[in-house]
Amino acid sequence: MSSLLVDILTGTEQSDSILIEDNVQVTRGRNLLKCFAKTKNAKSHVFVNEVDPNNWREGDYLYDNYTDPLGWNDSSSESQLSAASFIASITEKVKMVDPSSSTKHHVLVDSLSVLLRRHGLSAVTKLLDVLPGSQLTCGGHVTCLVSYIHGDLHSRNDVQCLEQMVSTVINVDKSPLTSKQVCSITHVRQSGKIIRKKEQFQIAPDFTVSSTECVPSAGNVAQESDDAINPAAGLPFNLTLSDKEKQDRSLVRLPYKYSEIQKAERLEGRVFYEPDVVDDWDDSDPDDDLDI
Repeated sequence: MSSLLVDILTGTEQSDSILIEDNVQVTRGRNLLKCFAKTKNAKSHVFVNEVDPNNWREGDYLYDNYTDPLGWNDSSSESQLSAASFIASITEKVKMVDPSSSTKHHVLVDSLSVLLRRHGLSAVTKLLDVLPGSQLTCGGHVTCLVSYIHGDLHSRNDVQCLEQMVSTVINVDKSPLTSKQVCSITHVRQSGKIIRKKEQFQIAPDFTVSSTECVPSAGNVAQESDDAINPAAGLPFNLTLSDKEKQDRSLVRLPYKYSEIQKAERLEGRVFYEPDVVDDWDDSDPDDDLDI
């Protein structure tokens, strides 16, 4: 069975916007972002906002938004522009690279955390909404926007809002059992089908990825099955009965059930008749009232 992470990297599973999340304990999200920069089916444009651009050797085109973050050295720096101008500058730079062809372009942002602190949530959501799939005047278009964010630096509401804007969310974590990295993937296909998978992956020195789907251990499977069978698991009170309680319950006489004596009386077939006061009953001739 093929790996969902590898399929997304190679373009087998199409996604126009990807969000990579990590946290302070696992900071491998940038390495996974570099793997997307090594794609061969499109031109990669990397906008570096958070680290020294010298740390980046991947991607076809690299744009430095880190050296002069406040625009002190260059007043036209994208870092000082408004959010709308920043989006326009990204599109303009992509057009300047290949102005005469219809080449596919991938835009990578390292990272959204800087833009989120600088421009706010509304501007970042606009970036995620406008840039993927935007047509360029040269005939090309941005086929994919890959963003990177530190999930624990922002409020959970902001991160969830960004997750709703993209078609693929890759949450990088660390496996407690092995040395491999683990990622939880939520991918929305163009048909609307939602795929959720958890995979172990390794990144080679040349930034190629090998990934396998996580298989839960037998102990975890047994525990999950027990929890699924027992509906009383985790309750603060007891819903099950002991053997003594079951025995006492069986001895309780239910009001709608007949006793053995009542059953015997019903099986004998007796007829009870109580004559009225006006009845003229003659034992010697019981059929006197029939006028025969």
